[in-house]
Amino acid sequence: MKRRLKSPGSEAKSSVPAADAAGAILQVKVWLTGISPMVCRRVLVPTAFTLRELHGVIQVAMGCEGIHLYDFHLRAERYGSWELATSSPDITLAALRLRKCVRFIYEYDLNIPWRHEVRIEDRLEPNARKSYPVCTGGDDACPPEDCGGPESFMDHRNDRFSFDALEDLDTMVEVFQQVSSGDTLSRRCASKSAALASHQKRRFAMRVKVLLQITADDGTAGDGAEVALFEKQTERPEDLGLSIAEGKALMAAVQQRVVDTQAVSWAERQRCCEACGARRHSKGTFLVIFMTLYGDVKLSS
Repeated sequence: MKRRLKSPGSEAKSSVPAADAAGAILQVKVWLTGISPMVCRRVLVPTAFTLRELHGVIQVAMGCEGIHLYDFHLRAERYGSWELATSSPDITLAALRLRKCVRFIYEYDLNIPWRHEVRIEDRLEPNARKSYPVCTGGDDACPPEDCGGPESFMDHRNDRFSFDALEDLDTMVEVFQQVSSGDTLSRRCASKSAALASHQKRRFAMRVKVLLQITADDGTAGDGAEVALFEKQTERPEDLGLSIAEGKALMAAVQQRVVDTQAVSWAERQRCCEACGARRHSKGTFLVIFMTLYGDVKLSS
């Protein structure tokens, strides 16, 4: 068999990326998916950087705090936080041999998650007068990290133009007008309090009061006791019904009231001896706390 010789051109072509890989600069574009208009940043990163260091660069460029888990999805492989049982991110960009126009996914705060698409736009020669990494541009402001994710951010990004925001602005204008008119301090404070009270009254269109009435074994109905009071708005779909926190607070209040009534009923039955009818002596009371699904229940034993 004859050995097939490589042409000189092909050998030179394959050796170029390996030769300049260590000192090259990658122009990388990062943008958030699920956000419109686009939120993006363009950064210059040395190929000697690892994926862990690229994670840090993206965190700074996108205004994040770096307190959540992260991972990269690249060529059917996952690199990222060790808690996720992924491959180690301590691999350099040069070792990954990322070519121009290559795309991969970077995710942060995996409970939401914030999903970024990363694209290698170009491979550049380093400039001795510049330091790297550096952010060279971008579009739009990054959303707050704790706003609940892309969907929540898109739902609430126009809240500043809502009716509530306009009412708040109207109240502020009234207060500033009163301050600039030269009124006394007491009159200004009274006017401001009245304006804020009127504003709050307009905002809350529904007040829900929950009363609990317990009927004894003999059919005697006790007095209705207030266990919860909610103020609900009716302008937004997300205000329909009760929130999880409101439902949990309601059930905790109902449970505490029911348990108190049960404890009083049981204590009344135990005050006298069942055999002779003599009244038993109390040795004192102490606090007992039971942990339940709806919170702690406190009893005086």
